[in-house]
Amino acid sequence: NTSNSHCPDTEQNAPCGTDVCCLYSDTWVPAGPCSVSCGAGTQPLKRSIFRGDPKNCKKTTKTGPCNNKICCKYGQWAQWDPCDSPCGGGSMSRTRPTNDAKQCPDVKDSQPCNTQLCCKYDVWQNWATCSTTCGVGTQGRFRMPIPNTPATLKICPKQKENQPCGASKPCCQYGNWASWTPCASSCGGGKQYATRPIVKGDSSYCKDTKKDKTCATHPCCTYGTWGSWTPCDKTCDGGVTTRSRPIATGAASYCPLTGQKQNCNT
Repeated sequence: NTSNSHCPDTEQNAPCGTDVCCLYSDTWVPAGPCSVSCGAGTQPLKRSIFRGDPKNCKKTTKTGPCNNKICCKYGQWAQWDPCDSPCGGGSMSRTRPTNDAKQCPDVKDSQPCNTQLCCKYDVWQNWATCSTTCGVGTQGRFRMPIPNTPATLKICPKQKENQPCGASKPCCQYGNWASWTPCASSCGGGKQYATRPIVKGDSSYCKDTKKDKTCATHPCCTYGTWGSWTPCDKTCDGGVTTRSRPIATGAASYCPLTGQKQNCNT
């Protein structure tokens, strides 16, 4: 038998019932909620006992920091950006400022836009006639959707565009009318004329410079055959004899020379 006197240090003694006997986990875990939702707060922590009597091992709880993330603050939303598609369903977005873009979410918002059907159109029709023949006017043209059906037209109406036209020559402007010329005939219907000058434009297309009207519309005088001379009104010392003729056309108010007279028995 080997004597214990030849093999020392086979036993050790240590005090017990104190914290010296306690062995704890190095990991602390939350034991309750944080005191704040953002910014610097505190929360209770706990850890496990690996060895020792829980009655004697009391260092299992403490208070530690929590929620060290920044409290987010936001400004007003900016205006919506233009839609990224003209039709068929696009997206538009907007942003708002914050005190920490890296940690703070919800700085960008989006929504659908231009969800209407994308319209397809035929070629443009020919330009319509200009609205004026001089000066500046407008003319338009149309194009129709494909297919050109009542159902399509409700969503895709016909398109119209206008352009200026007719500016190659100025519109005619005239001066005052001059007095009427004398009638070209004294009876039977004649003409008399009036003219006016061109103030703006030229005679190649400004034609309204002369006007006329009918004048002396009463019938011209025509007469029948002279009748016989009347007997001399004296037998001697000079008398007068007369004769007359009828008016065939015209009126006595303006047709003279219906009677003649001459001396007789001189």
